[in-house]
Amino acid sequence: MGKECVICLTEPRDTAVMPCRHLCMCSECAKALRFQSSKCPICRQPVEKLMEIKVKSPEP
Repeated sequence: MGKECVICLTEPRDTAVMPCRHLCMCSECAKALRFQSSKCPICRQPVEKLMEIKVKSPEP
């Protein structure tokens, strides 16, 4: 499984679906999902909350 969003396949994954904890979407696709569907794109479990994960790049 790659590191790109399972919906747009271009942006990096940075949003987890709760309560199933699938880290599978970018923030833009997650925003769109909130208005179109209420199910996780991986397991189809109902979405209670979306959690954006910010990853800090290591300093050189």
